[in-house]
Amino acid sequence: MRPASDRGIVSGHAGFSLMETMIAATLGALVLGGALDMFVSHHQHYRKQQTKAELQQDIRGGVHLLASELRLAGTGTLRGHPPLTVMTGEEIAFEANVN
Repeated sequence: MRPASDRGIVSGHAGFSLMETMIAATLGALVLGGALDMFVSHHQHYRKQQTKAELQQDIRGGVHLLASELRLAGTGTLRGHPPLTVMTGEEIAFEANVN
């Protein structure tokens, strides 16, 4: 076995000092805190985008259903009768014979 001076140990003590350990722990905590903050921020952004995509899909389905129903307006009804019986901002009623 070689003496301590050959192993690169100047003071005769191996390992890290308390100050070095405290600085390393503080820097590690700062890096982990920043990474955690970034993860939480990205997760919140992902949830918002997912909710927005679900809403857009629901609206797209509703518009598709509304368009297909409006295409049926007046189908198979008697001539001379208006196909739309009620049309307001909140309600649309029409006659159609789909049988």
